[in-house]
Amino acid sequence: MKRKKHSNVKKYIALFCGCVITVTLSSAVVINSRINEEDDNVITKTSYTNYSFSNVYTYDEVPKYIAVVPELTVDIKKKETLEKQEQNKKELEEKARLEEEQKKKEQEELERQKLEEEKRIREEEERKKKEEEAKKIVYDNMTIEQLTEKLNKSLKSTVAGYGNLFASYSLEKGVDPYIATAIMLHETGCNSKCSELVVKCNNVGGIKGSPRCGSGTYKSYETLDDGIRGFIDTLSDGYFSKGMNTPESIVKKYTGHNNTNWTTNVNNYIEKIKAQ
Repeated sequence: MKRKKHSNVKKYIALFCGCVITVTLSSAVVINSRINEEDDNVITKTSYTNYSFSNVYTYDEVPKYIAVVPELTVDIKKKETLEKQEQNKKELEEKARLEEEQKKKEQEELERQKLEEEKRIREEEERKKKEEEAKKIVYDNMTIEQLTEKLNKSLKSTVAGYGNLFASYSLEKGVDPYIATAIMLHETGCNSKCSELVVKCNNVGGIKGSPRCGSGTYKSYETLDDGIRGFIDTLSDGYFSKGMNTPESIVKKYTGHNNTNWTTNVNNYIEKIKAQ
């Protein structure tokens, strides 16, 4: 009986020892596995300088991780400093860019305002100049507007409304506007209906030359304005600049002979124009 009890005790002791060995080996495997995990499973960051171990290790293992903490702390601080510096740099660059854009817009606005002001001043000066010229006596005790209105009353058909060009360009070239208008009316019939020479070739004074109008010897002009200016240029260069400033002194060269009818008709037109 005693032998049987003794045998049972031995079995219990052996069972207990086996359990202890099993638990010990299992703990060793778990600890070894944990040691091989990455550092983020080993050390948990709790602040910039304080760290805590998430697992419990043997006394010999702890110094291994304690030695890593200062170096890791320095790396993290360095990284954060560099990131902050880079962020500050980007913010400063963005601020400088926005300031430069604003400065450019302000400069463009100032330039625009300057140009508008200069334009306004020019327009105002031109307006005043025109007003002064309009009030100025230019011919026969009349202003340019009054002279234009008088000439327009005699201009019909194709040349209707061209009184200002006859008045202003004649005075500019030193030609009597009454004589210029009278000769034109006699040569073209534009007191009622202009001739084909005016309608087709813009020739208002019977001026000869090239390019020719059709198959004849009369000159053709591209526009009516060109034709009027060309006619007045002929009177200025060929007659008035040489002292021939009356119908009587103009007739022989203009018509080729002393054509009294031409002189009479031109003088009659002058009187009609003055009477308007």
